[in-house]
Amino acid sequence: MEELRVFIVEDDPMVLSINKRFTERIPGFKVVGAAAGQAEAVRLVEETRPHLVLLDIYLPEGNGLEALRALRNLGFGVDVIFITAAQDPRTISEALRNGAVDYLIKPFEFERFQEALLNYTRLHAKLDSGRPLQQSDVDSLRKGEIKINPSAKGGLAEVAMLTPKGIDETTLGYVFGLLNRQQQPMSADEVADDLGLSRVTARRYLEYLSETGKVSVMHFYGSVGRPQKRYRIKDAGF
Repeated sequence: MEELRVFIVEDDPMVLSINKRFTERIPGFKVVGAAAGQAEAVRLVEETRPHLVLLDIYLPEGNGLEALRALRNLGFGVDVIFITAAQDPRTISEALRNGAVDYLIKPFEFERFQEALLNYTRLHAKLDSGRPLQQSDVDSLRKGEIKINPSAKGGLAEVAMLTPKGIDETTLGYVFGLLNRQQQPMSADEVADDLGLSRVTARRYLEYLSETGKVSVMHFYGSVGRPQKRYRIKDAGF
């Protein structure tokens, strides 16, 4: 699979670090640079030639919308996902009309970030394939359907499983893939920390996998307090 190059435009060092860590947690992505302002971003995007730019609206010099317009005026075919606190309809409308492939409002959880990048993986693969697209291909891209998930070996593979409301296939695949790579059972807290999920979300997905017979639940008793639940895969796959 082609490695997708990502450039991040963010002036807050802490947020930049989080976005970089989130990006490199997802297989197939590599951060190739970062910038804090509009002019620097346009210059470095021209130098690094990324596939995707993660772009903030609010910058100390200029703003993300101006940066996007500058990139388009220079003829750069780079794709953009906005990651910003801007929530007003006019800004969001302008971002989408100028070709942003997604728009994330801060703060967000890792699973929403993951969804955006996996959707982009699928979009890029379809449009870069060189083959004519069918109407069904265009329709699935327009709907932003995600059908790719990490396999036990850390790649991207389909999880052929119908999931109920509130259970996202992509997140489910990541939880299953993580457990499948471990030699020892994991707690909900450990899964949450590794994947960047909330504890409640990790526990919900683990319990769903338990209910559907995909994982076993083990109880570990300490000297005091309630026993801790730990989860491990029953079989090699779904």
